[in-house]
Amino acid sequence: MKEFKKVIFLLLIIILLTAIFWTCSLFTPKGLESFLPSKVDELVLRRIVAGEEAVATAVRSHQGKVKNADNMIIGYYDGGLSIWITEYSDSSTCGEETIKMIDAMKKFEEGFEKIESNKIKDVQVYTTEPGGGRQYFWAQNRFMVYVVPGELSEGKSRELISELTDSLR
Repeated sequence: MKEFKKVIFLLLIIILLTAIFWTCSLFTPKGLESFLPSKVDELVLRRIVAGEEAVATAVRSHQGKVKNADNMIIGYYDGGLSIWITEYSDSSTCGEETIKMIDAMKKFEEGFEKIESNKIKDVQVYTTEPGGGRQYFWAQNRFMVYVVPGELSEGKSRELISELTDSLR
């Protein structure tokens, strides 16, 4: 009988610990990777660059500096689609950095200076057309997102933006 009580007691401890770990996992902040869909339309996520490597990639591909970023991730998909997500310490810093980027783009040519904005799901989304190809970016909470759609159609790009804005809420 003592053995039976020990087994029941051990099972109760295991159940309790499982419940505690599961509850804690619900409140664990999402990593940036969780915002990248594994597939967009038929375009499969092929490569992820994160952290310092992502920041270094951004520095190499930009004219300006990358400042105040806490974290960054870049997802590369089939068809030339890429999603860049930069995390800042707070929404205010994120908004300021987005405005700085817009101001810098307006000084640059090659289509970057042509910036328009539209709302998608109550989020101000900016578009630019370097080299004739449309690109999208926006600030949401403490995240700045930049989407290079590659061969993704404009309609599918808007669907992707809508899904991303939902996941970043």
